[in-house]
Amino acid sequence: MSKIWKKGIASLLGMLLILSTMPLASAESSPKLLPLNTTVTGELSQIQTEETYTFTLPQTGKLTLSIDSAVQDELYVNLKDSNEQSIFLDMENRIETERKKKEITLHLEAGTYYLKVNVYDKAWNTVWKKFNITTEYTPVATDDAEPNNDTLTAQELMIGKSTKGFFSRQDSKDVHELRLNEPGRLHISFLSEMDDINIRLMDSNETIAFEHQVTALKGQIGKKDVEIDLEPGTYFLYIEQGMFWDDTGVYQLETTFNPANNQEAEPNNSPSQSVKFPFYTKQKGFLSWNDPIDLYRFDIPKSSQVTIDLTTSIAEEVRVRVYSADGELYLSQPVYGSVKDPHQFLKTLLLPKGTYYFQIEDYFGNDDTGVYDLIIKSNHLLPVLSINKVTTRSTKVSGKTEKGATVTMMLGKKSYKRKADSKGNYSFAISKQKAGTSIKISTKNKYGSSVKTVKVSR
Repeated sequence: MSKIWKKGIASLLGMLLILSTMPLASAESSPKLLPLNTTVTGELSQIQTEETYTFTLPQTGKLTLSIDSAVQDELYVNLKDSNEQSIFLDMENRIETERKKKEITLHLEAGTYYLKVNVYDKAWNTVWKKFNITTEYTPVATDDAEPNNDTLTAQELMIGKSTKGFFSRQDSKDVHELRLNEPGRLHISFLSEMDDINIRLMDSNETIAFEHQVTALKGQIGKKDVEIDLEPGTYFLYIEQGMFWDDTGVYQLETTFNPANNQEAEPNNSPSQSVKFPFYTKQKGFLSWNDPIDLYRFDIPKSSQVTIDLTTSIAEEVRVRVYSADGELYLSQPVYGSVKDPHQFLKTLLLPKGTYYFQIEDYFGNDDTGVYDLIIKSNHLLPVLSINKVTTRSTKVSGKTEKGATVTMMLGKKSYKRKADSKGNYSFAISKQKAGTSIKISTKNKYGSSVKTVKVSR
């Protein structure tokens, strides 16, 4: 045999010797079926360094994977969905031959998944042994209509209906659309089993109405109740995962709505938008998050006593003002109230002839909003009343008032009523009275009454 052949055979034998001392590559195998709610056993070796399993979840739910292994090395566990997106990745370092368990609880969407178990670092001294995988699957029925992750795909939130939502490893954000056809108070009750969740309400212009963090201690339920006064419109409630990727699970959402039944004409936030307020007529008004100010106009034809009669159910503080058309301020005062204890505020002002504005607002912007009742009175609308002199010789009480007004005379413990004639004259027949006797006359129109008292003179 030639020297060339001898050198070639020697080289080939050397290569085979080197190859025989190298570890075999992992053998690729088709995924094995991983039945739900049972235990399967697998075994890793230097030839078979990994196993892949597949399973399908028929609906959203909670899956617990318990992995019981005695492989003496770093065990690599990787869960992916059918789109090859990694759901979970974990490494456990095995010490000597001590058998250890790893339990993983995941909230997942419906679909097909692939679980791969392999040795992370295939060292020469790896002790290859069997492992067990136990699955526990609990389906979770929800009201989620996916996708609902933005305003375009937002899920409609029905007032008065409970909504059950679900966050998974693949879905950590829900957006609900809320439509209000009238002004009123919205109450949102949010319950969550997750550690850290953010809830945020925005209007159609993406202005934040409120934003809160809801936390739950281990084994407890996180709860947040929010009340907010809103105008008609479309709103979006964002529910989002907090800081941690494993904040997944179930949340419960309930809403109620109490209409304000207010009567003011909007907009009325400035003198140019204000409407004339009818004297002696109670009107219900409403301050809200997106309309924290109301303005009303009133005119008096002569110097008059004007009374502001305000009853407020607004929690904490509102600011009321009365000022003239030229900006002169006649009243500026905080008023406090609450839903449980409405507060009546009465203030009478002597105002000269002119145009005036009454303003009520959430002055500090601290969500001091809600309903109020307002009456504005002015004595220029009350019936005029005069009483002629009554002496000990008089046999009648007479005077003048508004035409057609109802006139009442109180003499002692008795009362008498008359209607004023077309010229406003009235008269009551009396017997002669002692000097000093008091006679009270009152006259009434649709706005109120005017009262005067006369004493019998000699």
